[in-house]
Amino acid sequence: MKYSQIAWTGVICSLYMVVGPALVLLNKQILKEGGFAYPMLLSSLGLCFSALTAHTLAALGWITVGKQGVVTRSFWRNRVLPVGACHAATLAFGNAQYLYMGVALVQFLKAFTPIVVTAVAALLLNDRPSKRVVMALVVLCAGTAVTAADDVAVTALGLFLAAGSASTEAVRLVLTQFVLQDCRFTLWESQVSLFQCPCPCQCR
Repeated sequence: MKYSQIAWTGVICSLYMVVGPALVLLNKQILKEGGFAYPMLLSSLGLCFSALTAHTLAALGWITVGKQGVVTRSFWRNRVLPVGACHAATLAFGNAQYLYMGVALVQFLKAFTPIVVTAVAALLLNDRPSKRVVMALVVLCAGTAVTAADDVAVTALGLFLAAGSASTEAVRLVLTQFVLQDCRFTLWESQVSLFQCPCPCQCR
């Protein structure tokens, strides 16, 4: 790997580590301190912006979307729609948690999502994890647990929302693996496909 590629990878990873926590704190500020108690609306803004950006770039010819022929109405209804619904539910549940729990506890509970994903994959796809994967998940959750050591702002509804977020995220990832892996969509093709329904003249 060239030094320029290593440097670029480092920049991307650094941005990810900054943007992720900043987004968490921003959502908390908007929902809790800002008094905007509409987590589903807040989540939909990000999805709408992604859809608008993808379709605008495709319409302007700035990105190439070459696999839209496979996105018939039946394909969209049976494969894309369930993934999109789970994605939307995950974001809505995840944002709603900030109304009932502290940031530290929310992040602690999110650390259990890989375990839920592994369990759902084993249940639906018969994908049995190796001992190394199980140990890595245990270490991950144990390491993240210290972030919520002093956070006692927990409610039953908050825990319910956390469980819903982890469950829908697990189902989304498993469905993506199961129903969309053969399509091999690029990032932009996935965005365009996820936020559109083919017109009737193109549907089977």
